[in-house]
Amino acid sequence: MSLVLLVEADADLGDLIRDVLEAAGYRVDRVHTQAGGLERVQRLVPDLVLLDVAAGPGRAFQEALRSHGKGEIPLVMISGDRGPQGAARAGGQGFLGVPFERHALLEQVASMISR
Repeated sequence: MSLVLLVEADADLGDLIRDVLEAAGYRVDRVHTQAGGLERVQRLVPDLVLLDVAAGPGRAFQEALRSHGKGEIPLVMISGDRGPQGAARAGGQGFLGVPFERHALLEQVASMISR
């Protein structure tokens, strides 16, 4: 069973994403800040990180992953403000726009984990 680390500041959105992923068979560990996410990555080594753009810049998070030898973990940016190009500039390999359809979330997660 794949482990997804969810870094999401919005409690309601975080609960929704966690519930959808858990119902699909993923294990989900959730934190609210980038600092918390980086700490969890060191202990848990997730298969994927879903990072809320509002939690901080993805490039900084990605650089921190690399500096700790975890740069191979895929990073999907979550945002209601930016399109895929903005998320890519922010540092993610993938993008999930808010609002989203459940199938879009599951497709994004599955495709990034299978990379």
